[in-house]
Amino acid sequence: YILRVLLRTTLRLARRLVAITRETESFLALEAGASRVRYLPNFVDAAPDEPPLDALAADVARPRVLFVGW
Repeated sequence: YILRVLLRTTLRLARRLVAITRETESFLALEAGASRVRYLPNFVDAAPDEPPLDALAADVARPRVLFVGW
């Protein structure tokens, strides 16, 4: 019960929610409202033969992102 309340409170406080699966998008839309949920497909390409991307330049402003996965 307490975890459910904590989750709903956290979702309510977030400005935007990003879902990387359609199932998560549906869940978040029901819990927090569809207008605050954006679907962004998982963009990680974990191909072992690809070299890793270089780090972003130091002068690029970086957004604050929180990922909570399950």
